[in-house]
Amino acid sequence: MDTIPCMEPVAPPLVSVITPARDMRRYVRATMQSVLDQTLTDFEYLVVDNGSTDGTLAEIEAIAAGDDRVRVLHEPRPGSGAARNRALAEARGTFVAFVDADDVWLPTKLEQQVAQLQALPARYCGVFCRSVTTDEDGTDRFTYTPPAGTYDLRSFRAWFYPAGNGSSFLMRHDAVRPVGGFDEDLDNLVDVEWVLRVLRDGPAPLFLGTPEVLVRYRRRPGSVSTRTEARMRAMETVLARFDPDGDPLTWLRPALMAYRSGRPDEGGRWAARAGRYGWHRLVRSGDGRRLLAFHLRALPARHAAAGTGPAGPGPARPVVTTSPYPAPTGAPR
Repeated sequence: MDTIPCMEPVAPPLVSVITPARDMRRYVRATMQSVLDQTLTDFEYLVVDNGSTDGTLAEIEAIAAGDDRVRVLHEPRPGSGAARNRALAEARGTFVAFVDADDVWLPTKLEQQVAQLQALPARYCGVFCRSVTTDEDGTDRFTYTPPAGTYDLRSFRAWFYPAGNGSSFLMRHDAVRPVGGFDEDLDNLVDVEWVLRVLRDGPAPLFLGTPEVLVRYRRRPGSVSTRTEARMRAMETVLARFDPDGDPLTWLRPALMAYRSGRPDEGGRWAARAGRYGWHRLVRSGDGRRLLAFHLRALPARHAAAGTGPAGPGPARPVVTTSPYPAPTGAPR
C-alpha cells in the first residue's frame, strides 16, 4: 500500500505587505522592487490589481513570476478601499503594512519597524515613520517631520494624520482585525478613516511615531491625495465621524489645509470651529498665527457675500510661541 508523505504545515509570514494598484504601470515596478529589496525577508506580498487598463497587471505579473513571496490578487470593484479589503481578507502575517503603488520604501523599513513594534507593549497597535515627499518624477520636495512619540486618538486627530501617508505604517494584525475593513463608500481619505477607527474601536489604542525617514511618498497631479474638492468633502465627513464632542483643535490643521488649497469656504467654516479654542491661545503657535492671517484676509469677501459687517476674532494678545496641539508623549506608556 502506498503511503502519502506528510506535508509540513507552512508557517505564516511575519509580515503581510499590501499594495493596491490601478493604472500604475509607470511606478509599480519601483514600488514592488523596494518591497522585495527589504532587509527583512520574512513577508508575503499581496498586490491587488484594481481593474487597471494601462498594462499594470502585466507588469505586476512579470515581477511576481520571479519571486514566490508575491501573490497577485484581482478586485474588480472600484476604489482603493475595496482593493485593500480584498488583500486584508487573505493576509496571514503577524504584522500588516501597506505601500501605495507609486511610493517607495527604504531598504530597512520593515526591519526597523518590526523591531520597534515587537519591543512595545500590546496596547500599541502600530508604529509609523517619517517620509520624504517627492514630485511626480521622484525629485525630493520636503520631509514631513511630525513630533515623534506616542499618539492616542485625540492627539492623532488634532495633528491630522501625523503619519502623513498610508505607506508609513506597520500594524499588529490582531489589533486591526477587530475593527473591520476600509470604508468602501469613501472616495478620499480612506486610510485616514480606517486608522482613526483602529485607534477608537480596536483593542490597542496607541501608535508610536518614530523619527526615522523610511518612505518616499510621491505626490502626482491627479492622484487621490491631490483631488482637492473630494479631499475637503471627505475631511468634513471623516473628522466629524471621529470628533463627536466638537474638539476645536480637530479643525485647526484642516482649516489651514483648506485655505492653502484655495478653499476659503471650508477654511472659514473650520477656522470658526478652531476659534472656539480661543484665538488668543491659538496665536501662541505658528499654525494658529498662520490660520488667523488666512482667516482675516478672507473675512471681507465672506462678509460681502453674506451682506454682513466685519466681525473678527479680536486683537491678538502678545505672542508666546507654544503649540496648542495635544503633545504626543515622548516614551512608550
